[in-house]
Order: sequence, then C-alpha cells, then structure tokens
Amino acid sequence: MLWFWLTLAAYALLAAVSIGDKFFVSRAKVRPDAYAAFLGLAGLCALLFIPWFGLPWLPPAAAGLALFAGALFIGGAYFLYLGLTYFEVSRFIPAAGALTAVLVFFGSNWVFDGLSLSAADYLAFSLLLAGGIILVRAHRSSAQREHWEILVAAALFISASLVASKLVYLESGWWAGFLWMRLGAFLAALALLSRPAARRSFRQSLRRSASKTAHGFSGLLFLINQAGGAAAIVLQSLAIFLAPVSYLAFIGALQGAQYAFLLIFVAVISSVYPAWRASEHFVLRGAAAKGLAILLIGGGLFLFAASKFERVPAAVAWGVNFSPKHADNLGLDWRAAYLAILDDLGARKLKIALHWDRLEPQAGEYSFAATDWQFREAEARGAELTPVVGLKTTRWPECHAPEWSRDLGGAARQERIRRYLQAVVVRYRESPALRYWQVENEPFFDFGECPPTDLDFLKEEIALVKRLDPAHPILLTDTGEFSLWLRAGSLGDVVGTTLYRTVWAKPLQRTVNYPSLPAFYEWRAWLVRRIFGKPVINAELQAEPGGRVLYYDLTLAEQFETMTLPQFRSNIHFAAATRLPEAYFWGVEWWYWLYAQNGYPDFWLEAKELFESAEN
Repeated sequence: MLWFWLTLAAYALLAAVSIGDKFFVSRAKVRPDAYAAFLGLAGLCALLFIPWFGLPWLPPAAAGLALFAGALFIGGAYFLYLGLTYFEVSRFIPAAGALTAVLVFFGSNWVFDGLSLSAADYLAFSLLLAGGIILVRAHRSSAQREHWEILVAAALFISASLVASKLVYLESGWWAGFLWMRLGAFLAALALLSRPAARRSFRQSLRRSASKTAHGFSGLLFLINQAGGAAAIVLQSLAIFLAPVSYLAFIGALQGAQYAFLLIFVAVISSVYPAWRASEHFVLRGAAAKGLAILLIGGGLFLFAASKFERVPAAVAWGVNFSPKHADNLGLDWRAAYLAILDDLGARKLKIALHWDRLEPQAGEYSFAATDWQFREAEARGAELTPVVGLKTTRWPECHAPEWSRDLGGAARQERIRRYLQAVVVRYRESPALRYWQVENEPFFDFGECPPTDLDFLKEEIALVKRLDPAHPILLTDTGEFSLWLRAGSLGDVVGTTLYRTVWAKPLQRTVNYPSLPAFYEWRAWLVRRIFGKPVINAELQAEPGGRVLYYDLTLAEQFETMTLPQFRSNIHFAAATRLPEAYFWGVEWWYWLYAQNGYPDFWLEAKELFESAEN
C-alpha cells in the first residue's frame, strides 16, 4: 500500500506544479517543447546520487527499454504542456488522467498477460474513472473539441511510459531503472532542443530565472516549480516500482485525485487573486458535476484504501443457526444432527427456528415436544438458545404459516400469531438456556413467499414479547448488504445482520460476489451504537452454497461451485475482521449432511476446530 500513498503524494505535488506550469506555459510564454526539455535536462540531477547508490549498468535490451521509457515520459510531458496552452488546468488534467487510466488498464492487461483484481478493486477503479469522465464532460469547450488530438497524444505517451517503466523496474530494480530512464529523458530533451525556436525559449526561461517577469513573479519560482515537478517524478517512479502489476492502472486512475487537490489550491489562490478565478472559471462553473465527480473519486480512494487495510480480527463468540424442518428436508435425523452440533461440534450458541406450522399444526393445538427437547438438551450442556419466532422464521419459504391459517384474513391471522407468540414466550421465558428472542427474520427485507411487512404489527409483536418477558432482549435482524440497520436499531434491543459474500443474482442468471469490506459492517455497527446505544451481532454468516435453486436440488459439484473450503475459511476471517462480537453460521445442517451422508467431513471438522479454539 506504500505505492498508493506515494502516488497520492505525487499527484498532490503535481497539482501545485501544474498551476505553475499553466502560468509559465500560457502567460510567461515558455514554449511547451522548451518546458518539457527543461524537465528532461533536470533529470540529470539524478547523477548527483551516484556516489551513494552507484552507477548501475544494464544489459543492452534493458538499457534500451529504459531509455525508451524515459523518452516516452518526455513525450507525454510535451503534449501535457501543449495542452495547457489550449485548456484550463482544471479541464485538461482530469481528462488526461481518465484516458490514461483506460489505456494503462488495457495496456498492462495485454503486456502482463492478465490482471488479478478483486471485485472491490474493480469497483474502486470504476469510481475513480467515472469521476474523471464526469470532470471531462463538465469542462467541455470549443478548444477541447478542436484540439482533442493533443489530449489523446498526451494520454498515449503517459500510459505507454507507465507500462514501459514497470517493465524496466521488473528487470532492473528501482535505482538502475530510474537512472537510465532519466538518461532517456535527457536524450529526448536534447531532441526537442534541436529546434531553434525551442532553444530560444529555453534560453529566455533561464534568463528569467534571475529577474522579474512581466507578471511580477520571480524567476526563482520557475526553478522551484521545476524542482517540485522533479520531486513528484521521483515519488511517482517509486510508486510504479512498488505497485503490483495488477494495480498499475490505478496510478493513472488516481490522477483524478489531482483534481481534488487542484480544487483546493485554486480555491485558495482565487480568494487571494480574484483575477485567477475569472481566467480559470474553476470554482463555480459546473459545480454540481464537479461535486459529484469529487464524491466518486473520493469514494474510489476510500474503497480502495479500505479494501487494503488489514483489520486485526476480533475475538468472536461463534454460534450456529439450526432448523429442524430444514434438517428434515435434507433427509437427516434432526435430533441426531442437533446432538452432534452440541456434543461433537461443540457449539454453545444456537439460534433455533420455531416454525409456526410445526408448533401449531392445528388451530389452537400446540406441539411443543420437539422444542421442549431442544431446550432440555441445551440446558444440560450450558448452551444458549435464541428462538426465532413469528411468521417469518428463516429457511425457505421464509414464512411458515400453517395450512389452516392460509385462508384467514390479515387481521384474523395476526390475532392467531399473537396467540402463538404468547404461548411460546410464556412457555420458555424461564429457561436458563434462553439468551434472546428474535422476533421475525429480516422483516424489512423483501424475500421469500411472504406478505408485505406490516410495520405496525411488527411493533405489536415486539411489544408483546417484551411485555411477556422483559428480562430477555429482543433481537431484530436486517439484511447486511442493503441496509443501514437504522429501523432495526430503533425497534430491537440487539441488531442482527446477515453476511453474504456470494449469491445467485436472478436478474443476471449467474453467481456474483459482493464487493463488500469488513469495515462496511463495522462502521454501520458503530453508527447503530452511536445513535441507539445498541449492540450489533452477525446473526447469519454464509457457510453453505447459494445456487440458482435450493442446494439440496443441486449436485455436489454444483454446490461446491459457490461454497468451497477456502471460501468458508475466508468468510470466517472476514467475519472476525468486522469486529462484531457474535457470529452465527448459516449452514450447519449442510455440514452435517455432507459429513453423515456424503462422507465429506471437511467443513464439519474445520468448524469443530474453530469452536474448540474459541473455547480455549
């Protein structure tokens, strides 16, 4: 990640330098070729460091590539400065950056034979690129339309220089590559100065370095500006050297960040020199588009930096979700599975689904034998249970209404749910195994064969359970991917989130990976704590396949397409990195099914080791 911060520092410096470049190129009338030549000649200052770093020699092919990369850099500088004679700084830099990013992305993909980027990387790159494109559209002008070839030439040379520089660094190391590329830049500068007009402009710029210009700026500023540019080149070269090949395009895409620095610098200058505001049209024109662009660029920077920030995993109290009905659907003996979870796996925190259709198979006739048994076995082992109650209680079809209730009207059905809740809460509220009551499952998330959520009735359900059992907190769950959890935070005592990373996207007819980050969960949990003072736990951690149909209708090979052992381990690490204090696996029935009926114990044994280590 050091390359990332070096790139940002280089672009911050270049933003300041580009303001000076604009002045000297367009106002002080320094020719672009002379200006680029000065940059190339200044590169010889690198020779001053030979006593410390030595004089490296490269094989002919590597030396030739380094000289060529340095020449490409000066070519890019020439067209960049040429563009500043036609464009405002705030127009040309973002446009060149956006186009450069695209060219580097495809160029590095071709040269280095494919890139290895995560979904978060692609999203961050897209945000950075989108920000640059919006800036280009916000700054359309007749000059831009007439001189588009300058923009293209600048982007082509700069992108080619970036890719060639990376090739050089891969072959030779930083100091050797940097020195030889500076020599290439020097030779390109001599080529530019072969033109008499360029030589005259160059000599005039040197003379001005000891006197005042017509605009009242000391010529010393010219040298300072060039020194700043040289420092930025050193920082950028280090970034290119350090950056993995896959992230080379980001060095181009991050040029959009240069615009944000430009905005700050020019806004400050405009407040002191109002004439600059009039000449640049920088601060106010297209403010809405620029604001959106900066948000996109900032979002891309944030996403990329956050995705690379290694979170120290927190100590997590692990648990499992369990549904006897789901175990039955897998052809398991659900009681054997439950005992294996307690005795072999070693889980001591369980969320158990109390499906309404199982507890009240006939109207007014409750069947508590199975649930009584689960509570007794948990109590005997000191395990903690969180019953999930209500109409929507996990597992497909999510809402488990008894057959006899399906023809009831809305008000009549709600009354029957109240009676069912009262019967369940009164029966188990004294159990030493009881930890939370979960009222409904993800009531704000439209999923499953369920009626729309009635918010007023949900509040009634919560109030009823709290009145019947004020001693135990209410857990209210919400989707982890599409919510800020604010409604759950306002109603529940504890907020539970889901955490899914690989899902079947029905509109796309394919499996997709969410580009989420652990910090995305941690920061929302912080928000809930700050606003409502309530804890957030991971109530549903993906640990089973998520295919186009229910996984027991898939072959084993199809199941392993969306949940492998490495993915399972990755999800565990991801969950720990969210720093949520509790996490309940979603898929324990599948692990047991693989183990008991398919001779595949890997997931079960991996989880068992986790539970054993958590106890120690």
